[in-house]
Amino acid sequence: MLRHLKIGVRLAVGFGGLVTIALMILAIFYFNNANQLIAQAEQRELQSLHGAIDAQIESQTFFAEAMSAIVANQSSVQAAFLMQNERH
Repeated sequence: MLRHLKIGVRLAVGFGGLVTIALMILAIFYFNNANQLIAQAEQRELQSLHGAIDAQIESQTFFAEAMSAIVANQSSVQAAFLMQNERH
C-alpha cells in the first residue's frame, strides 16, 4: 500500500504516526499525574475538614464541661443530689 506513495509522503505518514503515538503516551502520563494531584488535593481538603471538626468537638467539650460545672455548683442541684444520696 505504501510502496506506491512517494518517499516524502511515506516519511510524513511515519513521522505523523510517531508524533501521534508520542502524544498519546504523554496524554496517558498527564492524566495519571492529574489524577494523583486531584487525589492529593482531596486528601488535603479532607484533612482540613477533619481538623475543623476536631476543633469544633473540642470547643463543644469545653462548653459542656463549663455548663456542667455551673449546674453542679448551684445550691438547689447540690441539695437535690444530697437528698438522693440520703435516700440510698
